[in-house]
Amino acid sequence: YGATSTLVSAGSGATDTPAEPPQFLANLNNLATSIAYLDKLQAQQEESCAAICALFQIPSSPQTAAPDPAAIAVSLGPSAGARAGVEAALVDAHAARAELEGLKPAFRAAHGQAVGQLCASVAHRFKSKLDQIGGISYDLPEGGGEGDEGAGDESFVPTLTEALEWQLGLLRGNLLERNYEAVLSGVTRFVAERIEAMILQKRFTLRGAFQLDRDVRALSAFLSAASSTTARSAFARLSQVVTLLSLEREGEVAEIWTPPGRVADSGSGLRWKLSAAEVRQVLALRVDFKKEAIAGLKL
Repeated sequence: YGATSTLVSAGSGATDTPAEPPQFLANLNNLATSIAYLDKLQAQQEESCAAICALFQIPSSPQTAAPDPAAIAVSLGPSAGARAGVEAALVDAHAARAELEGLKPAFRAAHGQAVGQLCASVAHRFKSKLDQIGGISYDLPEGGGEGDEGAGDESFVPTLTEALEWQLGLLRGNLLERNYEAVLSGVTRFVAERIEAMILQKRFTLRGAFQLDRDVRALSAFLSAASSTTARSAFARLSQVVTLLSLEREGEVAEIWTPPGRVADSGSGLRWKLSAAEVRQVLALRVDFKKEAIAGLKL
């Protein structure tokens, strides 16, 4: 499954999807189908064995060795011989079920590796759009408020969502739903982690924080709309970073933040993923926040 190069290249301005699914995508679909069939076959076999055990009043746990049907038939008669034959068949069935169970880890590992390779390939194709954040300044002059639409403020979202829409469109048309959702989940995590890494190198005013908040919300909504689930989980850390950057003053963090693993006291049910050190790191990105005030926070 290393042939990720067979994925159709998304050239700028291209409009045609491939007439046939690329071989890599076809193999990934076949692998997912095989895993589903393994699970189904094993479940059906377990159900059949349980029904036979109940009919013949045979313990459901397999014997370590098959009995000799001929010997039992001679000593106990035809009925006992038939029962012994059923028991021997059940031993074989249990062995076959164990063999199926042994196959699943290898199939799932191969599937996970293939999904990871496809995620990396897709991410590489839109990474240049995502990296436009590096050229955007969030140290914006004040003058707008939270309700300001930010007219004139630069946004990386339109070009990024255009590139994502193209890539996801190719995948959506050529992958099984299970595979599409798995790849989309990986791509969403990559986007969120990449944005977080880049904005931690920035400086922010309150206006710049509001601009980033609008961008992150728009991007999260786009990715959630492309999936049957939501991007909220993947964007949790990034959203919390944006929340901290959007505070009016340093001390407000004490009213909303709780150590990771604990539910916020505000009653929102929010579980913070940022440690106390990370909270201070984020607050220090605000150009108007004082280092002394951040250091003095009781977190």
